[in-house]
Amino acid sequence: MSSETEHDEPRTHEEMRRQEAVTEAAYPKVHPPCPPWCCLPAGHTYDTREWDLVTHLRYHQLNFDAADDDANLTQLERNRGGLVWLERPVVTVYGEGEGEITSGEARKRAALLLNLADRLDEIAGGK
Repeated sequence: MSSETEHDEPRTHEEMRRQEAVTEAAYPKVHPPCPPWCCLPAGHTYDTREWDLVTHLRYHQLNFDAADDDANLTQLERNRGGLVWLERPVVTVYGEGEGEITSGEARKRAALLLNLADRLDEIAGGK
């Protein structure tokens, strides 16, 4: 390991704790309002940062059924130094993608996806 690499890495637990405190303090404390359809608690925090370590991310989401986590409506929000922008909302599908399901499960999933698609159209159309 070169001395240049060693210099960049924290050498003690105290330095590591100091770095963690700086990282925590760097997360935005003021959160813009969520879109009106977001079902997460108002003012939910940023979850993570992008590779640049400056852009903070949080997801807004809409679930039609709290017990059903197959799909939901999501929208990514980015915050870089107080400049906030939203990606377009999308339907996010979770699960294994392959496998066998019953006709009832297929209908349930299809109904959920249709509901999400209709809501996405309403949001995109400003309704």
